[in-house]
Amino acid sequence: MEQGQINQGSCTPQEQVPPTVLAMVLKYAVDAMLIVDMQGKIRFCNAASERLWEKSATELLGTRFEALWSTPSSQVEGAAEIGRPPASALPDWPLECLRLAADGDDRRLALSCSPVDVCGTTWHLLRARDVTQERRREQERSYLAIATDAEELAIIVIDENGRIDYVNSACTELCGCVDEALLGRSVIRLLMRTDANRNAWRRLREHGDPQQALHEELLIRGRRGRGIWISARLRLIVDRNGRVERWVVRLAELADRGRLRALQSDALEWSLKERPLNEILNLVCWRFDGIVSNGAASVLLVNEDGSVRAHIGPGLPELYLKAMEGTTVRSSASGCGMAVYRGLPQQVDDIALAPEWAPYRDMLLPFELHGCWALPIVLLDGRIAGAFCFHFPHACAPSAWREHLINVCVDLCAMVIGRDQSRKRVVRPVYRNMTAYACERVELWRRIEQAIVTASIESGPLAFVLMDIDGFRHANEQLGHEAGNRLLDKIVERLQQQLRPSDIVGRLDEDEFVVVLPDCDAACSNNIVKRLTHALKMPFSIDDKQLLLSASIGVSLYPGDGLDSDTLLKYADKAMYEVKRQGGGSYRFSSLLS
Repeated sequence: MEQGQINQGSCTPQEQVPPTVLAMVLKYAVDAMLIVDMQGKIRFCNAASERLWEKSATELLGTRFEALWSTPSSQVEGAAEIGRPPASALPDWPLECLRLAADGDDRRLALSCSPVDVCGTTWHLLRARDVTQERRREQERSYLAIATDAEELAIIVIDENGRIDYVNSACTELCGCVDEALLGRSVIRLLMRTDANRNAWRRLREHGDPQQALHEELLIRGRRGRGIWISARLRLIVDRNGRVERWVVRLAELADRGRLRALQSDALEWSLKERPLNEILNLVCWRFDGIVSNGAASVLLVNEDGSVRAHIGPGLPELYLKAMEGTTVRSSASGCGMAVYRGLPQQVDDIALAPEWAPYRDMLLPFELHGCWALPIVLLDGRIAGAFCFHFPHACAPSAWREHLINVCVDLCAMVIGRDQSRKRVVRPVYRNMTAYACERVELWRRIEQAIVTASIESGPLAFVLMDIDGFRHANEQLGHEAGNRLLDKIVERLQQQLRPSDIVGRLDEDEFVVVLPDCDAACSNNIVKRLTHALKMPFSIDDKQLLLSASIGVSLYPGDGLDSDTLLKYADKAMYEVKRQGGGSYRFSSLLS
């Protein structure tokens, strides 16, 4: 009998197999297909069956099906049912069994069975597939899971599309979620929205050398959405054609993160205790040097006329620090001075070749300080108070972690310098009749910055709420300026009634308010903002007139939307204007914007 034909032999018409059309379909199936009669004998086999069992059709046809594997029939659940009329319920299929191959090794087969009734006679259609390699890979993966779960480092395996294919227990613990919440998701969802992360992700995507590991620092989402700085080491797994199949990434939380928190906490505490400004800035530089351990930080302070007031840096030569005092930022011409003069970051990789560094070259090169990054320190009112500078021993681009450290210290310096200046002069209140939490603008921003620093130190959430009162300007024109001020006071009072004692509220513009909610995540802030929206829609009574107002509200969240007040304000502003574009009277979270 030719392979693929139906052996009708002495079978009665009632025992004939399905029509020839079905036989032709089964003949070219990818999996091995067998048709077994009532006696358990094979009456049909396809080409895939010959390959699987390494036998010709002549050898297979007419033999009993259980002879095709090395597992005893008694150990194969449901095998006794093959070749018999079906009972009310068939055994659980599919099942697996072993087949002894020509090379003496066992092959693991996956079998499935479907009863087919033809003219009142039951046949059995068996489908077989070799799953030996699949089971070996599953076993290897289980061993891999056991081995990697014993690792202290978090491990992520990413497929060629950037989706997470495997994580170990250390990774789920670091991210604060179970495997199912990570597997299949894009790895980008783990990353916080920062420019440093975007640049690092671009470098990872462009890395194509499987022989060389790539090291990056990334800010990822940890428990409760808090940001965690980690060191990521990437290796590529490629196929024989050089195509990337997988990325294996080992993650380790940066130990210096705790030291950065201590730096922020101590600087904030010294500022609140009104310690001298130079002492606080000296502390910031000294602690920064301890974290980086390969370079020296300094702070250049300038007066309003651009003259250098002080140059503070415990790790730099005293002669160099004194050399700039009394000069102007334009005449000093160094990277630190140019950062102040231009108001832009400055990077010099080789001081020996930079003409603007000629006056200070001999003071720095003997100490193996060959490069400098300098960032302007910008206060809340836009004035440039100085520059934060980091001197390093060799040319190198700033890593994401060092860039983050520098930005944190720049913001910290801006806060303590601004607070020092506001304490030394009488600040003219920007607005009149602000109640307990609606402070004048400088004090308001100081409290906001303090709340963000506290959230960073405690790794807690924070919500930044920006609201614009719909229709206030029209109401102000109708009521008059004095009544408009009283209306603003009533708005602040109503907002406070819906807030907690720790919350911050203040007025930014004529009809624009900001509310900061410390220790408040997305669910918490959603409940509070919903109350604020409802409260502002209740009528206001001014001079026996009933006014109906509403508010367009945008919400951004720390640390998911940003790590500083400017970024949080930017995202909240975008969300607020999206609400106004849709008619106002509602609120929106910036994370919902595309």
